Amino acid sequence: MDNLRTFSNIQLQVMNYDQKYGSDWITYETNNHINKNNDYKLYATGDYNMSSGRIYIALPANKALTHSDKIKYNIIG
Repeated sequence: MDNLRTFSNIQLQVMNYDQKYGSDWITYETNNHINKNNDYKLYATGDYNMSSGRIYIALPANKALTHSDKIKYNIIG
């Protein structure tokens, strides 16, 4: 999972509301982590909804992903 692409907060917001993907398919760790200067990595979760399909979690790119994080966010892989 180390080779994941990073995205800015603005890019995530644009993708999250793009009609071709549905809406609200990206969730954030917490609103406190949303910062225009930070980069994020998207991780697929085992969660889904009927309108958008698979739900992804955006975590800060510099966050070391632990086993506890995988369980907490239901991350696949």
